Amino acid sequence: MAYRAPVLGPLRGRALLCDEVGLGKTIEAGLVLKELLTRGMVRRFLVLTTPSLVDQWAEELREKFGLDPVTTNGPEIRSDAGAFWRDGRGIVASLHTLKQAAHVQIAKDVHWDLLIVDEAHHLRNRLSAAWQAVHALPRQYLLLLTATPVQNSIEELYNLVTLIEPGGCHREGISEKIHRSKKSPRAAGPAELRRLLGR
Repeated sequence: MAYRAPVLGPLRGRALLCDEVGLGKTIEAGLVLKELLTRGMVRRFLVLTTPSLVDQWAEELREKFGLDPVTTNGPEIRSDAGAFWRDGRGIVASLHTLKQAAHVQIAKDVHWDLLIVDEAHHLRNRLSAAWQAVHALPRQYLLLLTATPVQNSIEELYNLVTLIEPGGCHREGISEKIHRSKKSPRAAGPAELRRLLGR
């Protein structure tokens, strides 16, 4: 698995990293983050994950990459939520916390150089509060990490890709394929999804 070169090259720092559970998506995302920090292309980053993985992500970033993020499990967010979102250079946050109206209202006014979303299958429904919250965040680079993209319907995959490259699915003809497949949304197998998303 060598995501770093294509993510930093032709994908311009916006990618869906997919692999089975336990095969290193977190490490690959950390390598991309560290490289962008080293190049001076990222100063502020936000990692979004499930509540149960917030501390694990923070520990991985500290131990493996020498970074010291604040988290939504720490005291900073409780003492001053505005300062937490506005002043943090590196944040690991619960997606559940972010999607609350008061938090997303603050976070969407911050420009994030890099946004990493772990367990990105939680964003497969564009009507969900989680998808809307991530969509609202201004960001230069975006990494979505998931182990289950080909188990999703084409429409769910379309929703993920729309976060990465708004309008890209229309240019590739994927949106038309979705409308034709409404009666059997899981009709496209892995080979068809790879073909549609080949770029």
